[in-house]
Amino acid sequence: MKAGLASSVVVIAVVYIIIGGLVFRAIEETNDIEQRSEIQSTLRTFFNQSDDGLLRLDEVKKILPTIRKSYEYGVDVNEAIAGSNSSSSSSTYSFSNWDLYSSTFFAVTVVTTIGYGNSALKTDFGRIFCLFYALAGVPLCMLALVVVGQQEKRFIYFVARKMAFGFRENEQRMHLFTTLLVSVGGSVVFVYLSAVVFMKCEEWNYGEAIYFCLITLLTIGFGDYVAGWSKSTNGVWYRILIAVWILFGLSWCSIVISVCQDLYNDLIEKTSKMAGTVGSIIESSVKSKVESISKHSADSSMSLEKKESSFKATSAHDNTKPTKSSSLTDIEE
Repeated sequence: MKAGLASSVVVIAVVYIIIGGLVFRAIEETNDIEQRSEIQSTLRTFFNQSDDGLLRLDEVKKILPTIRKSYEYGVDVNEAIAGSNSSSSSSTYSFSNWDLYSSTFFAVTVVTTIGYGNSALKTDFGRIFCLFYALAGVPLCMLALVVVGQQEKRFIYFVARKMAFGFRENEQRMHLFTTLLVSVGGSVVFVYLSAVVFMKCEEWNYGEAIYFCLITLLTIGFGDYVAGWSKSTNGVWYRILIAVWILFGLSWCSIVISVCQDLYNDLIEKTSKMAGTVGSIIESSVKSKVESISKHSADSSMSLEKKESSFKATSAHDNTKPTKSSSLTDIEE
């Protein structure tokens, strides 16, 4: 693909994601604010009515659905409890699920098929729009990732040829070296080092950070761990970098598949050549053996024909000789 066309595909994909984020925000944000305000108000009213902070079992059963709903909408229950003792009636909750970044990040998870599930569409119109948005966005995003992956692949091949001093002319070894470079180097950058960053920023342990990286880059996206959604790490630039990390990480995965395919094709080609060489040797050996057998058979046939002719000649000569008894009879007569 030409550089200009490749750049156009990437720009179109980025613009498509941003437009999707704006549309999702316009559809969902109003409903989200209303629901969060209602949850906040319900929680405050409930805890203001409790006597000495003691709750009866029937009261707990009544409030449990609201607490569950608060988790779905991202309302901090602790803030609601703290706010129940204050005179302010303002709604103080954590960042919205559908602010500009959150809605754009949701669009990224749609077109990349990750789908964490930590935020979900609540309106019918938003769900219908998401279906049509994904139908066009998923192929476009995959094409953009392939384009970015091809550019990264060219750069990696350039680096590999600079590093591979001993076997630049051997294409199979070059592909093997490139595969190792992409797999190991990419794993270090997009998994192990990235996990260190997430461990520090998200207050996870290293195993949880590794788990998040792999689940995200494999587009599984369970949603039990999502970077950039805790209150301590909701900085805009940090969350933008997470989206960039996802896009480049997915393109790295496409490079790994591509270079593995190149290595596989080289192995198949070499195996076919070896099979062809071995087949030629076997064919030549069999042909020479058949010719030798044919020649031996022909010689044997000629020898048998000569022996038969000699035997017939000898028999004919013996038949023409007069016997001794017949000679005596002729004399007596």
